[in-house]
Amino acid sequence: LPPSPHGSILITTRTKKVARRLTGDYKNIIKVPPMDKGHALALLMRKTGSQPDIENGAALVEALEYMPLAISQAAAYIQQRAPRTSIGKYLEEFRKSERQKVSLLNWDEESLRRDCNASNSVIQTWQISFDAIRSEQPSAADLLSLMSFFDRQGIPESLVRPPANIVTAQRFEDNLAMLRNYCLISLNKTGDVFEMHNLVQLATRKWLSVYERTEMFKEQFISRIAHEFPTGDYSNWATCQTLFAHVEGAIHHRPKGEKQLEEWAQVLYNGSWYARGQGRYSLAETMAKKSRDARIETLGDQHELTWHSISMVGTIFRDQGRYKKAEKLDVEVMEMSKQKLGPAHLDTLTSMASLAFTWHSQESTANAIDLMNSCVQLRRQVLGPEHPDTSSSIKTLNTWRAE
Repeated sequence: LPPSPHGSILITTRTKKVARRLTGDYKNIIKVPPMDKGHALALLMRKTGSQPDIENGAALVEALEYMPLAISQAAAYIQQRAPRTSIGKYLEEFRKSERQKVSLLNWDEESLRRDCNASNSVIQTWQISFDAIRSEQPSAADLLSLMSFFDRQGIPESLVRPPANIVTAQRFEDNLAMLRNYCLISLNKTGDVFEMHNLVQLATRKWLSVYERTEMFKEQFISRIAHEFPTGDYSNWATCQTLFAHVEGAIHHRPKGEKQLEEWAQVLYNGSWYARGQGRYSLAETMAKKSRDARIETLGDQHELTWHSISMVGTIFRDQGRYKKAEKLDVEVMEMSKQKLGPAHLDTLTSMASLAFTWHSQESTANAIDLMNSCVQLRRQVLGPEHPDTSSSIKTLNTWRAE
């Protein structure tokens, strides 16, 4: 395109690299961010031509992340199906499930105002970009695929960077540059934390399913989280807080492989530990139960790790005041542990203490004191009188006796 002082040519593109080649200078590129709420809502109302529904309209444009193409596509869908479909009904369908979101965002309708080869579908439009990236730089497509399983905000570089060497380090930088050129990811001010739009992640996972590559990247995601997310001990809370959104998202990404399923169970077990410490008991219960079920499936109901998950469910029940359910699980774990590991094993002692706490919560004080006393004696023998677990049990026992 020849440069000329007589007028201007406006070009739209999804990649900065193409924009740079066509304009000759990065200074001539105007980045078009998502709309603000007011303009997005005005676009939706104008495109649908319907009676103003401000509350549902505002919620819908927020769900569509204020992206003009997504808003225009939703408006065309609503307009074509009116009066049986309204803004409120579209929003209700959109919120139902990931599958329903993909279905709505994949809907396409020809428009005389657009190139006949251009799609009005958000999903299909992005997938054209994904295919181009995969063709030009497959490792960049792989990085995008992995990132699509994390929480969209706050993806630490440490979770997605490959093992370090000179070659992989340079390739990683090239991959980031490619994804940024296509405006698929953004960086924080220090450049070591990444963000993606939720709809980009959704489109990426749909694209992976087309090529039957979903499970591979889901397993990579689980393995990386399992390696980085620690137990919920207080000393680990800073790390847990940073990574917990990704662990919470892992609930919805149950892998199929046995090894990865064991890792997934460990991630959710550690996550339930942290969520419980934060007082988020409903979420903690969900995580602990899913961890328990996965461990029963992969390890069996007689494995120590399975008992850990069962015990965590019981502890969360006790926190919620569901004492009978907690007692049933505590007794079950304690008896299994005694039978398989012996009465003096550390897991057995932990289960004894847990049951004692449950009995005390039920005001069965005498039974609680007797059991905690037995736990104290065994901990003295096994761990010694100065061990923190022994000291904690002695303190608890003295408190109960003084009540």
